[in-house]
Amino acid sequence: MAKQIYRLPPCPAWDAAATEAWLEDMAARGLCLSRDGFFAGVGIFDHGTPRAMRFRLEAAALPTSLFSDNGGDPDPDAVELSARMGWQYYGSRGQFHIYGTDDPDAVELNTDPQVQALSLQKVRKRQRNRLMGLIFWLLLWPLCRIRFALLRAALTGGSWLLVLLGVVLLWPIADGLRELHALRTQARRLQSGQTLPRPKRRHQALLHHGGTLLFLLCAVLCLWGFWRQADPTRPTGVPLSDYTGRLPFPRMEDLTGSTDFTPLDMSREWNTVREGSDPLAPVTISLEQVGSCGGFSGGLTVEYYELRTPFLARRLADEYMRLAKGGSHYDVLTLPDLGVDRADGYTDLFPTVVLVEGSRLLRVTLWQTGSSQIPLEDWTAAYARALLAAGS
Repeated sequence: MAKQIYRLPPCPAWDAAATEAWLEDMAARGLCLSRDGFFAGVGIFDHGTPRAMRFRLEAAALPTSLFSDNGGDPDPDAVELSARMGWQYYGSRGQFHIYGTDDPDAVELNTDPQVQALSLQKVRKRQRNRLMGLIFWLLLWPLCRIRFALLRAALTGGSWLLVLLGVVLLWPIADGLRELHALRTQARRLQSGQTLPRPKRRHQALLHHGGTLLFLLCAVLCLWGFWRQADPTRPTGVPLSDYTGRLPFPRMEDLTGSTDFTPLDMSREWNTVREGSDPLAPVTISLEQVGSCGGFSGGLTVEYYELRTPFLARRLADEYMRLAKGGSHYDVLTLPDLGVDRADGYTDLFPTVVLVEGSRLLRVTLWQTGSSQIPLEDWTAAYARALLAAGS
């Protein structure tokens, strides 16, 4: 049994002329494509004596998936007819069937350019339908899941991770558009009676393999980023009892004027402070606090951002409000004049305010369960003053 060698193609599956030239060069070096053809995009070759061969790729009339008719192989009668003409069937790559011959006198397969162009049009139509599915599942569906709040998603998971995810999701779409354009160009050349040119494979191989490696690197980094975020051992923040920094906004103790804060034992995310930084927001601070303080009891969540520009702050406020309006208990909250650039309030089970001053943003949710209540005017004014003071 001949030794089998595995090689990555130097060109995409839709480039029929480049694939043919590559297979012929491999045969001349003693590596002939085996009857196993391609598996998972990798070519399987039998190591033997160098020989001159011709390979031709024919656009498949039907899908080449293993789940399609004949397991993706061409019609048996077509394979038998090709064998009588001296051409053996070697398998499929992408949406193309591969035939080869070492007989220099074997006539060419499908020499009519118009017939080849029609076959390419069928492949292009299938790939166009596939691209529409990719656009929905890789672009529109993720955007709907985050409700088009891209800035909020970037600040929550990290803008670098969002960029990597965008590259990983948009890459197949861009590749599909490139494939459709190439198939259309090939079909037009054939319709005009021209032959498909043989490309410079060394330059094309560098681009093809370089692009593949870049995509894989982005995918690995993206998976690592999501794994790191989902790691249950990852610290959620600094416990309030251990935090020694100075917050640019009030805690529950500051609102009540009492230092006697008793935390309520809940999940490990509560009663913590998390500080961070992002290229879009050099300073990010979040506070999760629940417990009792004097006669007051309840909970407080605060998100504070110092963004790069006032535009980003306004944009983030827009996204917060759009997300809030999708809540089932959303209701507008009337606020007093707080003296900041922008102040939005709403209730969605609990009262929440979004305050913007320049490039700084505060989002505060306060719920009160005890008999001692802090008036809305008082606690919203306290956070507005803190936001104004943070910029002075």
